[in-house]
Amino acid sequence: MPTLTAALWTRALGQPRRLATLVMAESGALTLSYDGGAIKDRLPGLSLMHDLAVHRDLIYPPSYANPLPPALAELAPPPHPAGRLNPQRVVVEALADSISAERGWRAANVLQREWDLLLLSGRGSVGVLDVFESDAQAERWYATPAIEADLLQDSAGVAAMFRAAVASTAMQPADFLGGGRPAALPSVGGMMPKVLARFDPATDQITLDLGGGAPASRSGVAVVVKVEPSGYDGIVELEGLAYAACAAAGLPVPRIWVLRPPEFRPLLLVERIDIGADGSATPMESLFSILFEATARGRGGRVTTANAAPYEMVSAALRMPNILPDLDRAAAAEQLFRHVLISLLIGNGDLHLRNLALLGSRAQCGLAPVYDPAPMRAWDEHNIVSACNLGGLDLERAIAPPALGDAVTAFAIACGLSASARARAIEQCLEAGSGFLAAVENCAAPEACRWGLVKRAGQVRAVIGG
Repeated sequence: MPTLTAALWTRALGQPRRLATLVMAESGALTLSYDGGAIKDRLPGLSLMHDLAVHRDLIYPPSYANPLPPALAELAPPPHPAGRLNPQRVVVEALADSISAERGWRAANVLQREWDLLLLSGRGSVGVLDVFESDAQAERWYATPAIEADLLQDSAGVAAMFRAAVASTAMQPADFLGGGRPAALPSVGGMMPKVLARFDPATDQITLDLGGGAPASRSGVAVVVKVEPSGYDGIVELEGLAYAACAAAGLPVPRIWVLRPPEFRPLLLVERIDIGADGSATPMESLFSILFEATARGRGGRVTTANAAPYEMVSAALRMPNILPDLDRAAAAEQLFRHVLISLLIGNGDLHLRNLALLGSRAQCGLAPVYDPAPMRAWDEHNIVSACNLGGLDLERAIAPPALGDAVTAFAIACGLSASARARAIEQCLEAGSGFLAAVENCAAPEACRWGLVKRAGQVRAVIGG
């Protein structure tokens, strides 16, 4: 296998700029070399942890669990979740196999495989980073208008959208997939199938927004379209109620729309928090990526999975001035506390570090508004109190331990909340959780999901409220 190279570009300043060169050696080691112009202009780097006044060449030692740095890995379709398939990854893997046959060699290991998938689909996603095989490819992509198709009115419907989405991200002819109606839509990441689009609330028209071209020329609200998967009936409605509960708990949330078009699965449209009204993109990085980079420089253990760090570790990182010097620490810490608490109270056991993010540049960033707050405890196979631990308690279990209430209070103190702010936040979250449970009881989700969620979230509420 030859040494592999790629170009990393960024849309952080409105106009695309080349950021760095990526080189993967035969061993799998990845080197990132920032461009002189990017360093001179202090562009946002691969991670918010990268101050370009300090960083030049970075050598990343890959591992089986993390073959690529998280900030890059999150641009490609995520691996298949246990017991299920990620449809976008299936298709991009098929594209990779086709291209491997054309070039005469196949990826020899998981590192090379992830590199191939990144080169096929690592652009036009959430945030500002785009990966290309070459600068010429980048220039063509930024100059070419995005493929557009009406999700609900296009004659081929879902199949056309699926083909167009994959064709655009992989820069392959749209007829590669042939005809036929696929079982699901491509996903941006996570369990629910997703696609990026533009939405006109006045007409309910949904148009694909797949990157490329000039973003300012696209009309409508930039949204993530989440399609209710088979086997999870009611999840769109329940996630809509979860967003309302998070807002009632004092958290910033994006606008959402729930649509039930005929002959389609229900859709949840969530306004993109990384896209401004003028179409400009803002850097966005998961707290998993932040802690992965931060712990690489420390002497303690490295955070290598999205549920490996307790929430106290996240709070401590947000309060350390050497990590992000210009972060509003008090605001971020209180937002984190409220987010963790309301997630416990509404049955969102999936608040792992990929579902928490920082939004903005190194010089000006804060915790991102809520995203992906689905109350997954409504389903037996996802019934855990929390993906991350708190107060030394193992919360990857179905029943909240009696000490959870004390752990929540201690966490509020660790976040720096005063006694009055702590009481205010807990009271507001408990009230929001109560309203959520009442709404769930009366919603249209299947009865087993509704009552299972109410029972499980109610048990947590009894422990914390007591």
